Amino acid sequence: MDLTDLTLQILTVSGALTANTTYAGSIRLLNETEDPAENVTEEIEEEDDEHQFFYTPSSDLNVEVDYGNFDGNGNPLGTMLHSYYRCS
Repeated sequence: MDLTDLTLQILTVSGALTANTTYAGSIRLLNETEDPAENVTEEIEEEDDEHQFFYTPSSDLNVEVDYGNFDGNGNPLGTMLHSYYRCS
């Protein structure tokens, strides 16, 4: 599968974060060149040694993002993540 066929969608979450709280998240990857769109998340996770997702929180947030899953070599994959919001 050619990842250039995947559509990038940015999800912005708004609202108050609770201080000193850990949030868990995950991403779902869709190949929208197919009709209906094909969920390729499992395929990406099976090919985990070939992929890595990166997260960059907004600079005005005091948030740490940690990877929630890794490939067989211990390298981060990033289809699952944990973020921690620290109170300033």
